[in-house]
Amino acid sequence: MTSLLLIISFLLHVIMLIAIFQLYRQIEQLKQEKNESIETTMQQFINEIKVENHQLQQQLSQTSRPSSSFSPVEQGETTTHSDNKELNEKHPKNDQTTNDELIDITDMKQEKMELSLEGKILQLHEAGYNVEQIAEQLTCGKTEVELILNLQQQLRQKT
Repeated sequence: MTSLLLIISFLLHVIMLIAIFQLYRQIEQLKQEKNESIETTMQQFINEIKVENHQLQQQLSQTSRPSSSFSPVEQGETTTHSDNKELNEKHPKNDQTTNDELIDITDMKQEKMELSLEGKILQLHEAGYNVEQIAEQLTCGKTEVELILNLQQQLRQKT
C-alpha cells in the first residue's frame, strides 16, 4: 500500500514540475513579447523624429530661416548702454526737449529681444494654437513642441 502511495506521489511531483516548467516558459515568452513591443514602439518614435528632422533640414536648406512673426511689442524691446550713449551724443539733452522728441529718439535705436524657442512655443500655445500649427510656424518638429509643452505642464503640476 505504501509503495502505491509513493508511486502516486512521485507521479504528482512530476506532473507539478512539468506544469511549473510550462508556466515559466509562458512567463518568459510574455516578457519577450513585451520587450519586442517596446522596441517596436521606440523604433517608430525614432523614425518619426528622423522624418521630422529631415523635413526641417529641407525647409531650412530651401529658404533661410524666416524671422519670427512676433511683433517687437510681443517680444519686448530694450536698448543697450552703448545705444543710449550714441543717442545722447547725437541728441544732447536740453531743457526744451519735449516728450514726443524723446520717444522719437528712443524709437530710432532699439534692439529687438528674441524670445527663446520655449518662450515662443508657450506663447503660441496660450494663444490657442495647436501643436502642428506651432511646429509649422516656428519651423521645428512636432515632437519638440509636444516635449516642451509636456515639460511645462509637469512643472506647473509640481508647483
